Amino acid sequence: FSMEALLTSMGYSYGCIRMILQTSGFLCLTLPDSNVGDCLQALMTFDRLEKRLYTFKGGWSSLVKNVKNRIEKEVEMKLYIGVSMISEEEKGFKLTLTQERETKTEHQENDTISARHVVMAVPPKSVEDISFNFNDSTDWKEIEKEICSTVNGIHLTKINLYYHDDWWNKTEDIHMYGPNSTDLPCGSVYPFYGRCKAAGCKGCDLCDVYPYPAALQIYCDVTRAQFWGSLQRLGHPFKSTLQRENGQILPASESVLQEAKNQLSKVFNMSKDDIPDPILTSYKSWDGKDQSKENGPNYSKGNMYHGDAVHLWGIGTDDRKVMKKATQPINGKNLYFCNEAWSGYHGWVEGALLSTDKVVKKLLN
Repeated sequence: FSMEALLTSMGYSYGCIRMILQTSGFLCLTLPDSNVGDCLQALMTFDRLEKRLYTFKGGWSSLVKNVKNRIEKEVEMKLYIGVSMISEEEKGFKLTLTQERETKTEHQENDTISARHVVMAVPPKSVEDISFNFNDSTDWKEIEKEICSTVNGIHLTKINLYYHDDWWNKTEDIHMYGPNSTDLPCGSVYPFYGRCKAAGCKGCDLCDVYPYPAALQIYCDVTRAQFWGSLQRLGHPFKSTLQRENGQILPASESVLQEAKNQLSKVFNMSKDDIPDPILTSYKSWDGKDQSKENGPNYSKGNMYHGDAVHLWGIGTDDRKVMKKATQPINGKNLYFCNEAWSGYHGWVEGALLSTDKVVKKLLN
């Protein structure tokens, strides 16, 4: 059953339920087809969330690049390619490749790779985009339905605004850490600080170009994410010196920035005129669509991710059964799946890691 159904059965009024759900920061918890167990787990994990948040200076791609640097002397590793078809061969599988990004790669369209084992660390939407061919009577469509239709993909949007310093902490009664939820379309607002600031230092000229770098992140989902998506299509992309120097980052549009300032003024109870412009912005939306086909200058043509941001179990799903099935969908065939979608820890990187552990144990055995 859903979160709304649970609260109703407990005797809460409709108005009270809407207040609880609207101020939780994420509307996905209100969806009628999302499992209440998943929703409650998501809410409770915020209580254990470390309030001092950090991010990689080079972005999450730093992880991929680091792995590549560590293993490329032992194995070949290709990046920025896609797979359109997986066909079973006598001793494994043949993968038909596609070029997913306008970059220099060492393969041509429809090149193939042969593999004895295939591990797919991708979300359900991406699995559904790939054609599978097997030598026997395996009914892949039925298996795909069993592991993909049991989870609901959630649309999330992140808007990052980077500043010289943490202007929101200048008022004595405000010192912000961790997620800060609102019923405004911005959903949740997360602050990030430079290492000196996070460590309690007063800042120094050695830690960065700016002594007190800080950022605000607007993090929202579902219809709130759609709200920002509509604004992202309007106006010119944000421009600044740092934005030009970081051309690989998709900037927020001016329309997004102006509305963000409107909402932040309400969150911080201050005049919009007192909120400075950022020195750098970024806009990222995971909506399960191929954004490389979006029109307009405010979307990245190089976006190769076709999945949703996070997932929740559907109502009535036997999660233990689905997780076991997804790890190795077909007995005797070396095809494995791992992703946050098929884990017991939805919404977090830890879920993807737990799912990966199950595949690794299968491979080691």
